[in-house]
This record gives sequence, structure tokens and C-alpha cells, in this order.
Amino acid sequence: ARVRALVRRLDGIPLALELAAVRLRAAPLDQLLDRVDDRFHVLTGGRRTALTRHQTLRTAVDWSYELCTPAERLLWARLSVFDGPFTPEAAEAVCGDAGERRPGEGGGGGGGEGGELLTRDVFRHLIGLVDKSVVQRPGPGGGRYRMLDTLREYGAGRLAETGGAEAVRDRFLTYYAALAARLHTRLLSSEQPALHRTVHEEIPHLRAALGLALTGDSPERASAGLLLAAHLWPYWRARAAISEGHYWLDKGLSLVPEDPPGPVGREARAWALLGSGSFGLWTGDLPLAAERLTRCLAEARRYGHEDVARYAEGHLAGTRLLSGDADGTLETMARLRAEFDAREDGLGIAMIYHEEAIVWAVLGETDRARAMCDHILGHLAAHAPGECQLRAAALVVRGAAHWLAEQGADGVGVPPGAGTGAAETDWLAALEACAEIGEAQLSGIAGMGLTWVAVRRGRWVRAAWLLGWSEGARKVGGDPVSVLPPLQAWHEASRAALRAELDGDAYRSGYEAGGRLTATEVLDALRADADLPGPRRRRAARGADALTRREREVAGLVAEGLSNREIAQRLVISKRTADAHVEHILAKLGVGARGEVGAALAGA
Repeated sequence: ARVRALVRRLDGIPLALELAAVRLRAAPLDQLLDRVDDRFHVLTGGRRTALTRHQTLRTAVDWSYELCTPAERLLWARLSVFDGPFTPEAAEAVCGDAGERRPGEGGGGGGGEGGELLTRDVFRHLIGLVDKSVVQRPGPGGGRYRMLDTLREYGAGRLAETGGAEAVRDRFLTYYAALAARLHTRLLSSEQPALHRTVHEEIPHLRAALGLALTGDSPERASAGLLLAAHLWPYWRARAAISEGHYWLDKGLSLVPEDPPGPVGREARAWALLGSGSFGLWTGDLPLAAERLTRCLAEARRYGHEDVARYAEGHLAGTRLLSGDADGTLETMARLRAEFDAREDGLGIAMIYHEEAIVWAVLGETDRARAMCDHILGHLAAHAPGECQLRAAALVVRGAAHWLAEQGADGVGVPPGAGTGAAETDWLAALEACAEIGEAQLSGIAGMGLTWVAVRRGRWVRAAWLLGWSEGARKVGGDPVSVLPPLQAWHEASRAALRAELDGDAYRSGYEAGGRLTATEVLDALRADADLPGPRRRRAARGADALTRREREVAGLVAEGLSNREIAQRLVISKRTADAHVEHILAKLGVGARGEVGAALAGA
């Protein structure tokens, strides 16, 4: 395993591997792995018969660098800010200098170390780097380029020498902040599913942008980084990456003072507190939700962000109701509902109607709850056809309202299988919508409801794997069902009925099999009305099944965005051990990058 880790980290470059083999005569493999990040210093020497330029890794890459035109060298250096695959559009935005060529300049090379590289010329020079094998071209179905880590590290060194690193990093932050802002502002639109997919593809770079901004070196960058993190709340929520969302929001809030001097910082703090509070509400952490939302309401009003203040007031009303404090909160919700309707605030409409629907369902007013959900779904159909995240949330709640209306609070006296159709239809539709954007937690709640349907119909094997899958999906990012007593009661009753019906081995086998399924595999089985997932799907699930308990723990931290060093500190293990765990996880899951681990675990 350690040899595979060394090969992977050296990008499989033959010269690098040969030089590493030479070093193994003098240093153990574990020591070499610890030092391979400084590969240009460690990997020197080699065969005496080799060409001089191939006796060290650095001189070999130096030789390739000298073969490039001045503009290609500059682009190579600037591309080093991308720690992963990138699109040509991103390369143009981050690596290109705006402006037109000045009179008298030629059009051949263009640019040089520390010089200028016009945006319109970037793609041409990118192709030049592909021709020289510095950059790898996309596969047949994709449009993303990448550099080997070895060549990226070399480019980073050259970028530091040019003196233009700060400007390139600023453009990098600006580009990815704009992407997060598009997700935020276009959340209630038909573009939402495509934006979710784009953000997921770009999440390694978005994390890098957050890391660049939230260092404490620059108040302006910190404000921009906090706003970027706040704009990503729909993504953190959808992917059940609540811990990662809290991490970046808390870090940014600690760097941007409560009364920031500029408008960006004030806007960022208001949205960040709203996002953090909504995470608390969503995961059932009501004290955290109340604390963050109260601060958000005060700061948003002080800064003049009345839209954020209304959202905070709505979330706060829902938090108080679920905490058992009903005094005046239903009146507050009714007032906000009227204000959002009058302003045609689509996000506000979806939020307040959704929260009020949950409250009415919990209080047993299921007709009111269904009417609220119908209003949301009608609004979305009229104004944002194709939207998925808010639609899935409304379908999940409406399904729960159907269920409680048809089955009662505990199902006592209701014939098995009676009246499950409307709830099942909504929960299946919610799963379909969730699949479009990789929504993990709502999928788990819909799956929980479908488990109840299977139990009521006596489909015990199906219920066992649905239970295993849905509980795993819900636990990824916290469990809002824990603060909804009627739903929690139904869940416990269904679990008890299932365990009473199946013997221990059958229950455990089905439950564990469900825990290994992805959302896609679950949907395939449900569409086929199958009691068991098909053979192909069971084989596909073996990668995650092969993870040890410790590897699952490490994989969860990787999915949260932690580096290997941070994982080592969190678990009190050596960084070398963390490195080995991550290498094993990537191999067992069959993924090529850390950014794909979360999707593999969540079944996205």
C-alpha cells in the first residue's frame, strides 16, 4: 500500500520513480513518503549514464520548461493555482490579463515570466502546453484539463519567482466567488440543478479559494471569503456537508468583526449568520439555531439588510415553535407570509410556507400543511420549472402530511397498507428531484418514509435495506426528524415492527446491504418495484463496503474538506498514517480525487 501511495504522489512519472528507487538505498520508504512533498529537493541523483538533464527531477522539468515559449511558461506558472482539473473558461478568467494588445506588439509569443498574458490568448497557449505534455487534455466526454502534481508544484515555484502570484490568486478568488454567488442568486430558477452540478465539480477550487481568503492577512479578502462561504449554503445543505459549512462560516465570522467597516463584510456577516442558523434548524440543533438567528436578525436590521432580516425572523419563528414556544410565532409566520407574497419573494415564499407546513403537520393540522406545500409547488412550477432543491423539500413535507392524515399519529387501528399511495408518490418524486442535485439528507428522509410504506405493506426485506440506506443518509449531516415527534414515533414503530418480523441475521443483512447502496441504486430498485437491488448494483456497492471502520471515519473527514494534516490532528494519529488511510480509501472507492469521496459516501 505504501508503494502505491508513493507512485500515486509522484504521478507515476518514470524519472521520479527511478530517482525514488535510488533514494530507497539510503532511506526507508516511510521516510521518503514523509518528504515527497519536497520532491524537487529530495529526488536528486540517478543513473550516472543518464543525460545530465535527467539526473534530477528538477533539471528534467527545467528542460521541459525551457522548451516552452515565454507565454506558455507564464501560463504554466499561473495554472499552478488550480489544485485539480480546470475548465478552459476558468483558466482564461484566472490566468489571463484583461485588455487589448498594444500597438506595435507582435502576435506570436505574447507574455513572458512576470509579463502579460491576454485573456484571448490563454486557450491558444493552453493547447501549446497540451502539445508539450505539460497539461493533460480532457477525456472524450469532458472539458476539463489538469496538470500532474509534480508539474503543478514546479509551476507554483515559478509563479512565486515572477512576483505576480497575488494578482493571480485575487483573480482565482474573484472567479470562484462569482460562481458561488450565481448558485445563491439563481437558487430559485431552472438553472439551479446545473449550478449544483457545476459547484460540485468545482468544489476543490472553491475550498482553495476559501483557504486563500480566510487567512487573516487581509480584511477585504476575509470579507470576500465569508461571503463566498455564505453563498455556498445551498450546496453544503444539499450534500449534507453541514460540518464543513459550519467550519468555513465560523472561521470567516471569527475574522470579520461584528461591525465591519465595509459593505461586503456587513452583507457577508448577515448571510453567514443566517446560513449557520438554518443549519442548526435543519439538523435539529435548536439552541444553536436560536443563537445564530437572533444575532443575524439584529445585525441584518442594523446594516439595513431587510430581506435577510425577514428570512432570519421566519427561521427563528420555526425554531421557537419546534422548541415548544408557540406564543406569537404563528402570527409572526402569517405576517411574514403576507409580506413575502406581496413582494413576490420566491425564496421567502418557499421558506416560510415550508416551515409553516412542518409546524402544522406536527400539530396535526395536516390539511393546512398540505395546502402550504401545494402553494410552494405551484409557485415553483410557475416561476422556476426544473428547480429541484426547494421542490424536494416541499414534496417530503407533503408526503409526511399525507401519511399522518391517512395513517394517524401512530397507526393504531389502521389496516396494513391502507392509504399509503399519496405519501409514496410524493416521496418517490422527492427522491427523483434529489438525484438531480446530489441532495443527500432530503433523500434520507424520503427514504425513511418509504421504509414505513414497505412496513405497512409487509414488504420486510425491502423495508430492511431501505431503513439501512435512509438512516445512513440522514446521519451524514444531522437529523431534523429528531425534533419532529410524530415522525420520530412512526420511525421507531416501523423499526420495531421490522425487527419483530425478521430474525436477527436477516434484519442485519438487509440493513447493512442498504447502508452500502447509493441513491442511484435505491432509485433503480424503487422504479423497478423490486424487493432486492439487482446483482449489478450489489457489485457496485462493494467499494464502500470494503472500507474499515477507521477508513470510514477518515473518509467522512475527507468529505468535510479536512487536509491529511488536519485529519491526523483530529484523530490523534501521525500524518503518515492519515496519508495511508486516504490512499486506501481512494483505491477502494475507485475515485481519483479527494473531492469525489463525499459523493461516493453519500451516494450522489
